[in-house]
Amino acid sequence: MGVAVGAAAIVLSAGAATPLVAAAWVAVSTAVAGGIAAAGTVGLNAYFHRALGTNLLRNVGLSAGTAFLISGAGMAVRTGLASRAAYGIGNTVGALCVRFPTACARAEVVLNAMDTVEQVGLQVQLAVQTALHDPRAAETALELQLEYMDGGAPGNTVAREFDDAVDAAHVASPEDAETLQEVADSIVRWLDVVPPRYRASVAEAFDGTPEVVTLTEDLIVYRHWGGDAPEIGSPWFSPEPYMNPEDARRYLALPEYNSADHVSAFRIPAGTTLLQGTAASQAGRANFGAAAVGGGVQIYLPNPQDAAVVAELSR
Repeated sequence: MGVAVGAAAIVLSAGAATPLVAAAWVAVSTAVAGGIAAAGTVGLNAYFHRALGTNLLRNVGLSAGTAFLISGAGMAVRTGLASRAAYGIGNTVGALCVRFPTACARAEVVLNAMDTVEQVGLQVQLAVQTALHDPRAAETALELQLEYMDGGAPGNTVAREFDDAVDAAHVASPEDAETLQEVADSIVRWLDVVPPRYRASVAEAFDGTPEVVTLTEDLIVYRHWGGDAPEIGSPWFSPEPYMNPEDARRYLALPEYNSADHVSAFRIPAGTTLLQGTAASQAGRANFGAAAVGGGVQIYLPNPQDAAVVAELSR
């Protein structure tokens, strides 16, 4: 009962935008789970002619406590409290590293682990927000991209306080401020191109920020497919064909179910907007082999129907 009520609170609280509202949902779910458990326990005790208080406190505690933990964790992820806590720790460590660089150099493994925790937390937060159609998913995707770009350092002050960072950079170096603003603008542009429910997977597929391109003329691109990967319907292409299937699987970081035995040419018409960038390594992730290291140029087409098959290439 605690699991069901806690999960229901996460789903039903689609409009929970502030920590106060989220806390109210946690309190309500805890009370509801405890109340249902109490009523059910008393009813069963009466049915079996036991003392009405038998196991009452235990059952209420388990149900209410489970609802509290599940709804609380879900709200922390949805409202960003979890990532803010991680950033707070990371930014504190980052500030200490500025003062004590020698000590931090000796703790590189620990710092990299903290940065990985921050990235995973943002990935989970983005996945939950995307699944629940939370409008804050776009902000989380921006933070995740900036996290990928921070060079393995814990914390992400730029993501949380980007305007302040730009203002400070203007004082120190106008050129650096312009660079920071260009990075932010490019990330926002690609977020506008990708449908919200796909932003998490697209962000993970690119190494860094992809370039937003609006074609001024028709473009021929190539789709590597085979096995359980179909020729038509996928948004992923490459600007050049790989005639060796293993090269395609390696440099485009294709999943294991894509044998890349076939290559088809597609035409994308002028006026279409797409993303182009470097394929990120997927080695070690589920459904990907150790050789899926990426590094090749890939294209994401938001609407795959915009591409028309020209011909299948022979090898």
